[in-house]
Amino acid sequence: MQEIHVDIKDLVFGYKKGEPVLDNLNMSIPKGSIYGFLGKNGAGKTTTIRNMLGLLEPNAGSIHLDGKAISRHAHPLLSKVGSLIENPSLYEHLSGIDNLRIVCAYYAISSQIIPSILDKVGLGYAGRLKAKKYSTGMKQRLGLAMALIHDPELLILDEPIRGLDPAGIKEIRQLILDINAQGTTIILSSHILSEIERLVTHLGVIENGCLKYEGTYQSLLQQIDASTRLLIRTADPKSLLQYLGNDKEAHIDGSYVSIPFTSDPDTARLIQEIYKGGYDLYEVRKDKNELENIFLGITNQNSQ
Repeated sequence: MQEIHVDIKDLVFGYKKGEPVLDNLNMSIPKGSIYGFLGKNGAGKTTTIRNMLGLLEPNAGSIHLDGKAISRHAHPLLSKVGSLIENPSLYEHLSGIDNLRIVCAYYAISSQIIPSILDKVGLGYAGRLKAKKYSTGMKQRLGLAMALIHDPELLILDEPIRGLDPAGIKEIRQLILDINAQGTTIILSSHILSEIERLVTHLGVIENGCLKYEGTYQSLLQQIDASTRLLIRTADPKSLLQYLGNDKEAHIDGSYVSIPFTSDPDTARLIQEIYKGGYDLYEVRKDKNELENIFLGITNQNSQ
């Protein structure tokens, strides 16, 4: 069993009395994982993160980090946490270096680490520029540097690739993987599901303040594979459908015959069977259910 780094039990929070944003939320985030935290706008992601960071006080429930309640051990526990939530809070009139010096002073660490951190996030060339001259992507990088500078055990990132170009996204993706490889647990919230797919080991999906799915990404892949179908295009799909028979759960999907995908060897045998039946095959491909469709299925199913 994996050691739990963050454990949230029956968390309730509302900005207005009687209108909970979080409704008995439960989450378990294993140590060393990259935990993708997904949900539609307004589902409660950022509110959850702010409760975890002690920026909001829950109405009920508990949040534990390494088995200790954040409500009772806030300072020693939160000093192990780095975060980048939405837009980074910067002193626009100060340089990138000076912004980082302030963070170093807060954590009582040497500012000698600043050049290496700036290089790490791709801002080594811009440390002396004032933050107001930074682009949106550069500000995100500086915010990430501020979150990393004290070498946190837990890193919470809310939309960390906001404003980055494709090259920047690739660099930050690799940086996240490198940080995790060094033992840092990462909670990652993003609307870019293709990036979530590339990074996470675990997933949690929140809807209306409740967790609707939690598990390893591998277990979700098994669900995705189970829903994968094989699309077969031929000159006469209706005739092919009759030839295949109902035992294969086949149906017409546009100009294709669609059947459940079972395995590559089964697909090879099926193609041979179709050729033996005298049918010309124009195309055979997998119609794999991507994470986006699984996510929409989870949230739509639970909002009806």
